[in-house]
Amino acid sequence: METRKQQRIKDAMKPIISAKLKSYRKSIGLTQEQMAREYGMSVRSYVDLEHGICFPSTTTFAQFLTSLNQEELKALLADIKDVVEPFYK
Repeated sequence: METRKQQRIKDAMKPIISAKLKSYRKSIGLTQEQMAREYGMSVRSYVDLEHGICFPSTTTFAQFLTSLNQEELKALLADIKDVVEPFYK
Protein backbone atom coordinates (compact mmCIF):
# COMPACT_ATOMS: atom_id res chain seq x y z
CA MET A 1 0.00 0.00 0.00
CA GLU A 2 1.28 3.42 -0.97
CA THR A 3 1.71 6.07 1.70
CA ARG A 4 0.62 9.68 1.32
CA LYS A 5 4.26 10.73 1.16
CA GLN A 6 4.92 8.30 -1.67
CA GLN A 7 1.89 9.60 -3.56
CA ARG A 8 3.02 13.22 -3.11
CA ILE A 9 6.46 12.30 -4.41
CA LYS A 10 4.96 10.61 -7.47
CA ASP A 11 2.74 13.64 -8.06
CA ALA A 12 5.78 15.92 -7.84
CA MET A 13 7.68 13.77 -10.34
CA LYS A 14 4.88 13.45 -12.91
CA PRO A 15 5.45 16.83 -14.62
CA ILE A 16 9.18 16.18 -14.93
CA ILE A 17 8.75 12.72 -16.39
CA SER A 18 5.93 13.73 -18.71
CA ALA A 19 7.88 16.69 -20.08
CA LYS A 20 10.98 14.55 -20.61
CA LEU A 21 8.97 11.82 -22.35
CA LYS A 22 7.44 14.34 -24.74
CA SER A 23 10.75 16.06 -25.39
CA TYR A 24 12.49 12.74 -26.02
CA ARG A 25 9.73 11.52 -28.35
CA LYS A 26 9.90 14.71 -30.40
CA SER A 27 13.71 14.63 -30.53
CA ILE A 28 13.66 11.17 -32.11
CA GLY A 29 10.80 12.11 -34.44
CA LEU A 30 8.17 9.62 -33.33
CA THR A 31 4.43 10.08 -32.93
CA GLN A 32 2.62 9.23 -29.72
CA GLU A 33 1.28 6.14 -31.44
CA GLN A 34 4.78 4.99 -32.36
CA MET A 35 6.04 5.59 -28.83
CA ALA A 36 3.12 3.63 -27.40
CA ARG A 37 4.11 0.71 -29.64
CA GLU A 38 7.76 1.01 -28.56
CA TYR A 39 6.72 0.78 -24.90
CA GLY A 40 4.13 -1.93 -25.51
CA MET A 41 1.18 0.08 -24.28
CA SER A 42 -2.01 1.58 -25.61
CA VAL A 43 -1.91 5.01 -27.21
CA ARG A 44 -4.25 6.30 -24.49
CA SER A 45 -1.90 5.10 -21.76
CA TYR A 46 1.07 6.76 -23.44
CA VAL A 47 -0.83 10.03 -23.94
CA ASP A 48 -1.76 9.95 -20.25
CA LEU A 49 1.94 9.63 -19.39
CA GLU A 50 2.85 12.61 -21.57
CA HIS A 51 0.11 14.67 -19.95
CA GLY A 52 1.19 13.73 -16.44
CA ILE A 53 -2.10 12.03 -15.68
CA CYS A 54 -0.46 8.83 -14.56
CA PHE A 55 2.95 7.61 -13.48
CA PRO A 56 4.84 5.08 -15.61
CA SER A 57 5.13 1.49 -14.49
CA THR A 58 8.53 0.37 -13.29
CA THR A 59 9.09 -1.49 -16.56
CA THR A 60 8.12 1.46 -18.75
CA PHE A 61 10.22 3.86 -16.66
CA ALA A 62 13.24 1.53 -16.86
CA GLN A 63 12.81 1.22 -20.63
CA PHE A 64 12.63 5.01 -20.93
CA LEU A 65 15.72 5.52 -18.75
CA THR A 66 17.76 3.09 -20.82
CA SER A 67 16.86 4.96 -24.00
CA LEU A 68 18.43 8.21 -22.75
CA ASN A 69 22.04 9.11 -23.33
CA GLN A 70 24.31 9.88 -20.37
CA GLU A 71 23.72 13.64 -20.52
CA GLU A 72 19.93 13.29 -20.75
CA LEU A 73 19.88 10.73 -17.95
CA LYS A 74 22.02 12.92 -15.70
CA ALA A 75 19.74 15.94 -16.30
CA LEU A 76 16.59 13.91 -15.60
CA LEU A 77 17.99 12.47 -12.39
CA ALA A 78 19.05 15.93 -11.23
CA ASP A 79 15.53 17.25 -11.87
CA ILE A 80 14.00 14.31 -10.01
CA LYS A 81 16.41 14.80 -7.11
CA ASP A 82 15.40 18.47 -6.86
CA VAL A 83 11.72 17.61 -6.35
CA VAL A 84 12.20 14.48 -4.22
CA GLU A 85 14.93 15.68 -1.86
CA PRO A 86 12.71 18.16 0.08
CA PHE A 87 10.45 15.27 1.13
CA TYR A 88 13.35 13.77 3.08
CA LYS A 89 14.69 16.85 4.84
